[in-house]
Amino acid sequence: AKVKGIGVLGGRKQLYPVICWTHEGGEGYSARDASFSSDGASVAATCGLFVRIFDTKDGAVTQRLKGHKAHVVRLCFSSVSKRIAAAAADCHVIIWSTESGEPMFHWFEASRVSSLSFSSDADLCIGGEREFGLWSEAVARSTSRKTQSVVACCSWSVEGERLALGMESGKVSVRDVGGREVYQWDVGEKIVSIGWNESKNGSGSARGGRAPNAWNLFVATEMGLVKHFMLMHGGGCQEVPELNTKLEKRTVGVCLIQTTGHMVVGGQDDQSAHLHAYGDVLLMCELKSKILSVTTHSTVASTPLIAIGCENGALHIFKLVGSAI
Repeated sequence: AKVKGIGVLGGRKQLYPVICWTHEGGEGYSARDASFSSDGASVAATCGLFVRIFDTKDGAVTQRLKGHKAHVVRLCFSSVSKRIAAAAADCHVIIWSTESGEPMFHWFEASRVSSLSFSSDADLCIGGEREFGLWSEAVARSTSRKTQSVVACCSWSVEGERLALGMESGKVSVRDVGGREVYQWDVGEKIVSIGWNESKNGSGSARGGRAPNAWNLFVATEMGLVKHFMLMHGGGCQEVPELNTKLEKRTVGVCLIQTTGHMVVGGQDDQSAHLHAYGDVLLMCELKSKILSVTTHSTVASTPLIAIGCENGALHIFKLVGSAI
């Protein structure tokens, strides 16, 4: 990866993307998806029929999870239990124990799986074609509910009480823990990323230095539109236009690092990733293959980590380092 240094960002921080390590792949598979463990010590990536788990410090392979008979397309770490879920192209889903490396649960979904998300209670959302499933370990089975379009992305709120679904049709649907729709609206474009405000008071992050503007949910579209919304009582939502951004590129994914106020943007056409911060757009890296996935890990006490998966099977791990000015 060709890495670019990041200079002063709006006079607030001088940050640099540092490449930690790269797993080259080159074994006939794509790194379609990646997920960090809750402590940031591990990162998992799709590797053909397998899931590989790497140590984020040095890239050493710590586990190779097997059981699928078709290429793995989506995966997700559980934030509260030592579990990892992965869905394959043949609609099978497996949940492994990350302690033993052995499969614990295995079932078949009725449609192609397009997204996965664990809640803080270890409930799993399985996004599919015009439907989504809800799985819990207590009943060890998935119950499906219909939607109007493919569920391109899904995300549980921090407390695990609400589930946001982003559709290929451009519709946003917010559900309760039982799957009942409580909010819905349309952004008019295919959604590629959706995420919740991680702060408990809903004050948002340091996006553009405008933290007092409260928001609950951000949505990013394939055509580069990023919008923020506040959920209102009674089932309505209010857009927060001063936090919105129009990116100058088509995207495969957008991740918001709330602890620093950065957005990480994976380009769909130019094999590059960018950082957006405080109004600046800065080139992060240029890669040798098409980007398929972008994911991040960040806590107040840790250095932000970024994983970028590519079509040629390469997995690139970066960290943002720097100091306040």
